[in-house]
Amino acid sequence: MSVLRKAGTLLSNLGNLTLATSVLLQKEPSVAVVLLNWNNAHFTAPCIRSLQKSDYPNMQILVVDNGSKDGSPELLQSDFPEATLIRNPQNLGFAAGNNVGILAALERGAKYVLILNNDTEVDPGLVRELVSVCEKDDSIGISTAKMYFMEPSNVIWYAGSTVNLWTGTFRHIGYGEVDSGQFDAVTEPGFATGCCFLIRTDLLKKLGGFEESFFIYAEDLDLSVRYRRAGYRIVLNPRAKLWHKESGTMAKNTRDGHRAKTTPWQHYLIARNGIFVVRRNASLIQKVVCYPICILRVTKRLLQRLLERDWDSARSLARALWEGFLAECSTASAPPDS
Repeated sequence: MSVLRKAGTLLSNLGNLTLATSVLLQKEPSVAVVLLNWNNAHFTAPCIRSLQKSDYPNMQILVVDNGSKDGSPELLQSDFPEATLIRNPQNLGFAAGNNVGILAALERGAKYVLILNNDTEVDPGLVRELVSVCEKDDSIGISTAKMYFMEPSNVIWYAGSTVNLWTGTFRHIGYGEVDSGQFDAVTEPGFATGCCFLIRTDLLKKLGGFEESFFIYAEDLDLSVRYRRAGYRIVLNPRAKLWHKESGTMAKNTRDGHRAKTTPWQHYLIARNGIFVVRRNASLIQKVVCYPICILRVTKRLLQRLLERDWDSARSLARALWEGFLAECSTASAPPDS
């Protein structure tokens, strides 16, 4: 065979491969992954590398930088030119920051948005497994994964959740348990954690994204409850897996065992936003029952901080109690070092 004929055969094969790849991409629903970065490229970079090993072809990565001041946007743009970098002028918080990414995903025509914490590393099959769940049934609006601690990697961080608007309690299932197959069934959790969930963009257009007044904490819970009230299901596929550095962004390097240490600002937002969830989503009779329980719960935490002489946290909890019930879901300020 002549060189020209060999070249012609090679070009023909390449053309067929390109066509096959194009057809494959058209068959796979488009997914936009939204990663929020705030002064921690050392977390975001490994997350992107794990996504690059994904077996899902029709996926784009959107990195939303939340006003970082450590040079991480430039570093990420240099190391991952294939990812789209969106820069916010300041720290907008988890809720508003992710909403910027969601808007960009909608503009790009994605069928699904994957909200993913940047302090995670994902299994290669994660995206495919999440998409497969949502594609099965139009009543499924959100799919989520089984999640582990980064270390030890067989200890569960999230394998489901419960929501109780009568008591204002919202809990992870399986937290801290060694995985021995006890959570291998497909389930419908009470809420999808913002650490990782896939959501249909047609529902985002209809029902909206995160409530931005939450800033951070419980915005995922609020969104989940809203979507379930609208008649859409949340499904956990245990075959979709990831590993999580718990509170990597917020806690920096301060840790006590698995649990990251809680700052006064975190005390304030966690307590206030828990009350906000009840105010925004509970029925009147549920509020009558739940409000006294919320007051007692936060007051107990406040007294504990006073006994520990943690005056800043005590003041933060008093503020949370006041604003939780009386403020009109006012937007919280950014943390002092933002």
